[in-house]
Amino acid sequence: MPGFIKDDFTMYNERTSVAAARRKQKRLVFITVVISLTIYLSFMLVLGENGLITYLDRRSSIQKIQHEIKTISSQNELTKDEIDSFYSDNTFLIERLAREYGYARPNELIYKFKDDKPEIYDKSGPLK
Repeated sequence: MPGFIKDDFTMYNERTSVAAARRKQKRLVFITVVISLTIYLSFMLVLGENGLITYLDRRSSIQKIQHEIKTISSQNELTKDEIDSFYSDNTFLIERLAREYGYARPNELIYKFKDDKPEIYDKSGPLK
């Protein structure tokens, strides 16, 4: 009988050692999968399509566009003020016509330079 007990005991030890080896192998596979998944998710978080780099790039683009919007809005306000003064004030209209078309008021001289040859105008036309 002592040999039979020994055989049962060795078989029990072999089974427990095989089970321990399987648990160790399963634990190793689990840890490997967890580490691989962590590396993949970290990579996607930083370099993915919606990752950190893309987020920072889009954020800087939004800031640039907001700055452009502020600039264009201020230009828009200046243009609106110019249009309002154009319709409400005749002096603005007169000055603008004088600038664009070369009209002169009484006792006012306008100097125009063409081809390095000055011409002088008054209200009646060119002076010689």
